[in-house]
Amino acid sequence: MALLQVLLSGLWLVGGSLLAAAVLSWAGWTAFKWAHHPELGVPILMLFCLPACLTIARDSDFLKMTLFYSALAAIALWPAGKAWRKDHDY
Repeated sequence: MALLQVLLSGLWLVGGSLLAAAVLSWAGWTAFKWAHHPELGVPILMLFCLPACLTIARDSDFLKMTLFYSALAAIALWPAGKAWRKDHDY
């Protein structure tokens, strides 16, 4: 039973943090798409979340993994945001 609990908690940690990073990335992309710079959405939202993660919940593995996955998404979305901006030249 303990092994199953460890397995499920690990799956929750990875899956939940991936879902949270996806929601954070989507929110950042959508918010900054109106400013015509969607590639900046995720890094700026991460900067807003970083002080809370460093002070309030620095022992939270969930938030650490969410920030890690968000950083990977920011790197992946950077060229996509530049391509979006080139296609939607205003």
